[in-house]
Amino acid sequence: MIDLIVILLLVFTVLLFVARFFLTRFVAKANNLDNVFTNKFPSEIFKAKEGPIYFNKVINYIYAGISFGGIFIILPNIKSFGGVEVFSIIVSSVAGLVGLLGIINAEISVYYVKQHILISTIFMAGNFLLSALVGVNSYLYYQMGQTTKASGGSIMSIVFAVLAALVAVTSLIIMFNPKLKDWAKLVRISENDNSFVRPKYFPLAFSEWLFNLIHFLSLLIFILSIMTM
Repeated sequence: MIDLIVILLLVFTVLLFVARFFLTRFVAKANNLDNVFTNKFPSEIFKAKEGPIYFNKVINYIYAGISFGGIFIILPNIKSFGGVEVFSIIVSSVAGLVGLLGIINAEISVYYVKQHILISTIFMAGNFLLSALVGVNSYLYYQMGQTTKASGGSIMSIVFAVLAALVAVTSLIIMFNPKLKDWAKLVRISENDNSFVRPKYFPLAFSEWLFNLIHFLSLLIFILSIMTM
């Protein structure tokens, strides 16, 4: 039964993430927003006026809610987790909280600069913490597999631990990108024009989208790691 629930959670998580991607593209197109994933903020999609804006919000809210899904797998099957259930519940809780932070980040307009920067920073740090916890959790599954002689499961657990570690390192690289210090810097349209526009890669906006992807990858690794139990 647990395998079926995990598979359903995995499928819904992937489908919702894909839906978020395409809905973002549709909303951006309806509002003539170019380079949406590189120089537009998630909040600009949430505050858009045209397109399937309400459906997009609903899908994002559901995705944030399903980020807590691991809890509902672990609690009814605590005995299957061989003593690491508490840590797994913590990981799932952090996954859900980071998902909610992503929604809050998208709801706060970038024009509220201080508030947006604060939430964005917490969102990024939360994603790093999540990926690190997923790595530790997978390693605990590996150790549990070694104890129970479940070699197949233990090998996959160490693979997931390594993947989560790579995601965590990537998170740090993005967070400490020197260009984030000048995230609001604009570029001149031409030498003869005094008008300024955002560059194609607007550091903070681009980073926020990347951390939405990192949250999905961490969540995916966590769900897959449960399947190796």
